[in-house]
Amino acid sequence: MKRVLLLSLCLLTGFGLAQRVMPPADPVPTTDRAKQLLSMDFVEADLQSVLRLLAEQNNFNLVVNEDISGTVTVHFVNVTLKGALDAILKANGYDYLIQDNIIIIKPIDSEMEGETISRVYKLDYISANDAISPLEDVLTPKGKIQVFQRTSELSQSGGEELGDTRADELVITDTPQNFTKIEEVIKNLDVPVPQVMISVKFIETILSDNENMGIDWTAKATLMGGPARADPSGLAIPATGGGVGGGGGITGGGTQGGIGGGGTGGLGIGHFKELNLAILTMQEFQMVLDYLKSKGNSKILSDPRIATLDNHRATFTTETELTVIVPTVAQGATGALAAETAQQYTIKIELIVMPHVHKNGQITMVVEPTVEGITGYSGPDLDQPIISRRNAKTQVRVNNGETIALGGLIKEDTRTTTRKVPFLGDLPILGKLFTYHSNEKQKSDLLIFITPHLVYSDEKTE
Repeated sequence: MKRVLLLSLCLLTGFGLAQRVMPPADPVPTTDRAKQLLSMDFVEADLQSVLRLLAEQNNFNLVVNEDISGTVTVHFVNVTLKGALDAILKANGYDYLIQDNIIIIKPIDSEMEGETISRVYKLDYISANDAISPLEDVLTPKGKIQVFQRTSELSQSGGEELGDTRADELVITDTPQNFTKIEEVIKNLDVPVPQVMISVKFIETILSDNENMGIDWTAKATLMGGPARADPSGLAIPATGGGVGGGGGITGGGTQGGIGGGGTGGLGIGHFKELNLAILTMQEFQMVLDYLKSKGNSKILSDPRIATLDNHRATFTTETELTVIVPTVAQGATGALAAETAQQYTIKIELIVMPHVHKNGQITMVVEPTVEGITGYSGPDLDQPIISRRNAKTQVRVNNGETIALGGLIKEDTRTTTRKVPFLGDLPILGKLFTYHSNEKQKSDLLIFITPHLVYSDEKTE
């Protein structure tokens, strides 16, 4: 009984205080006051009286519809004003809106003019779908998000669409006072994505006798004045794939040709050993290039550059066309004649690089080389090339401008020299008696150098 009387006195005090038109001035912002903690204990108290007491104690004005009625029993310990209002009103079928310094109480299904507004936000750097989840965490119960994707003019006109060319916009509906929080989240999410310029050099160099197992670029850089940071474990590339039909010998190496003017094989001919990795500074990388140049038997097969975004793939491809001579039998005026036809094969080296930029400026790159090559010959006469595909995948962190050196892609080419007696060497069947073939084996190493450079936006450089 004493507890009920005490509560009644509290409620009466609340009635008196609630008669004020304006509460005392409070420098604390509205949103912060709604988060302040409070404790209270009521048993079967009048709902409107409890609401008036809550508003007065937290320096809010209160507007209550005359249809709001009922009693409430609550026990709150260290809850926010917002939490208390949610619990009391939702349980009784009512809702509220905090606008400026006023708490407005209304039936849960009724809409009030100005209760919610809609705004459109154009996103420059991220997908609208990626922004939905973090934005939903800050919406009020009345808030909602719609995604509008504007198709590019290029796609509408029938042209080829390049990548993701849609302009993403968000249509957000919520209470006016909540848009400050919404816009802060959008500001933190919609930021420029780092861009990385990736330069790659594919270099093929003939190995000397003491380099038959491949060139140790870490040792070369150290001998020339700077210790390179090497990956302590080599990357073994297992061979996959089977034989490809064909026959005869290899005659020519496509557009790439031989190394240093010799040889007939191009990229990817021969067998591959083990892929090794080292990290070179800019100075060390230049030393390695100078060393290769001084050898005089190295050739840059290609040196492409691609700009890509953070966490997006960049693909580099180098190809060599191979001509395989296949013996055939042709019908002539005098009967069956031996003949040869040429079949073309494309030997490809593909490199996939995906960079990730860290806050400190370092770059982690997922590097995945795929190498095709002739690893042997099959068939009754061992004249059908076996083309295999080998793949490796590693992850390396480097500083901006450092170079990842991949080596150990050893291949062994066979240079075939043909000499024959004029006219007699061209005779069917008998021509072989007047033809001489000599084969010379030559080992070379395919080297891949990958150098990332950060491309800063205007916002960063200012």
